[in-house]
Amino acid sequence: ALSQATPLQLDAQYGAADLKVLSSPSMREPGVVGIWRPRLLLPEGIVQRLTPAQFRAVIAHELMHVRRRDWLHTIGEELWCAVLWFHPAARVIAARLALARETVVDEATIRLTRDRRAYAEALLAFATQQPHLPGVIALIGRRQLSQRIALIAEEEVMNRRRLTVSL
Repeated sequence: ALSQATPLQLDAQYGAADLKVLSSPSMREPGVVGIWRPRLLLPEGIVQRLTPAQFRAVIAHELMHVRRRDWLHTIGEELWCAVLWFHPAARVIAARLALARETVVDEATIRLTRDRRAYAEALLAFATQQPHLPGVIALIGRRQLSQRIALIAEEEVMNRRRLTVSL
C-alpha cells in the first residue's frame, strides 16, 4: 500500500498538520502505519466518497490512535497471540482488547468532533463498501461494529432525552 501511495494535502481544519497523509488505491479503510514516523494511509478517493463532517471524523479517529500510541498495544497483542497461538482464548482476548481500544477512540472522536451521526455514517460507509476484503472492521467483526454504532447512537438518543426533559 505504501509503495502505491501518493501524498495527500489536507486543509488545516482537519488538524493533521503534524502527520504525513498518503492516499493509496490498495487501501480499503484508513490506517496509521509506521512506528517512529507515523503516516496516515487513506483509501484513494475517500475525500469524494465522504461528506466533510464524515471525513473530519475519520481523520480525528486516526489521529487519536496516533496520539494514544495504539500501535504499541497492537504489537504487544500480536506477540502475545504468536506465543500463545495454540490457546483458543488468546485470539478472543485480543479481539476484545481491540474492541475496547476502538470504543475508547470512538468516544474521544465524538468528544472532539461533536458529531455522532457523521461518525457513525463514516463507519458504516467503510463497512459496506467492500465487505469481502479483510480489514480492521473485518478483524473486529461485524457484530462488534454494530455494537460500536449502537453505543454511538444510544448516547445520541440519551442526549436528546436529557434535552427534552430539561426543557
